Amino acid sequence: MDRFFKKTENSLKKKRVSLIMKDVKNIYCVGRNYALHAKELNNEVPTSPLLFSKPTHSLVEANGQSITLPSN
Repeated sequence: MDRFFKKTENSLKKKRVSLIMKDVKNIYCVGRNYALHAKELNNEVPTSPLLFSKPTHSLVEANGQSITLPSN
């Protein structure tokens, strides 16, 4: 019985994530907001975080799997 509930729970989580992914209209990102990370990358440490957006087609659902990035 426990196996049935686990399988049902996982199925519901996948459906919930899929619905959330479908509803995403905008992706806003904050970059270089950690001084140590900027220094690690040999980037200048900005006085304020870098804000940028990404197209919604760049959003990928991983579900605990590896994500393969295109080479180009």
